[in-house]
Amino acid sequence: MPQDSKFNLFISYAHANKQYFDVFLQKLQVHCDRNKWNVWTDRNIAIGTDWFESIKNAILQSDAAMLLISAEFLSSEFIQEHEFNKFNDLNTSNPDFVFLPVLLCDCDFTRWEELSKLQMFVAHGDDYGIHEKKGQLIPFSEICQFDRNSQLILNSKIDTYIKNLVLKAGTQLNVIKSKNESNSEKSEQAKEIIKLQNLKNIF
Repeated sequence: MPQDSKFNLFISYAHANKQYFDVFLQKLQVHCDRNKWNVWTDRNIAIGTDWFESIKNAILQSDAAMLLISAEFLSSEFIQEHEFNKFNDLNTSNPDFVFLPVLLCDCDFTRWEELSKLQMFVAHGDDYGIHEKKGQLIPFSEICQFDRNSQLILNSKIDTYIKNLVLKAGTQLNVIKSKNESNSEKSEQAKEIIKLQNLKNIF
């Protein structure tokens, strides 16, 4: 990743969770713009283009994958085969590739062995005003709720959740950025040394 470039963040989610995803993405986007994260979802696909090729290209260009996990996510053969497995391939070829799993809705994510090995974003109930679930991992849907008319019930904890997620993810991504910048600096220094040696040989 070139210095000062944006992180390419691919968000993988199930369309059945659109209601939660709309809120999640809206809140996340504000922080992503501020942190220079280039967010990609399937909503970026232009009209008239090959949607499958667009997804494949976006995956190949991604530096990190945010997985919004739910029962619908786990039941999607497309997500498992064409997104999650491809991210695993990227992680194998590039150790700096980052997984950012988020529990969107309550589900048994241990159904996917490879997914269950990944550290989930930790959100405990008591950190978000749900004291009866102290020390328990809660999904985003626990604080993002809707009324009978499908209108979002205002809850400041939603912003707190997203803020904490961004802080946690940002720390991880910044470590990688610093590492890449350090490697880039060492590479430039090596080039300068070789250049000086070549000049000495000439004269």
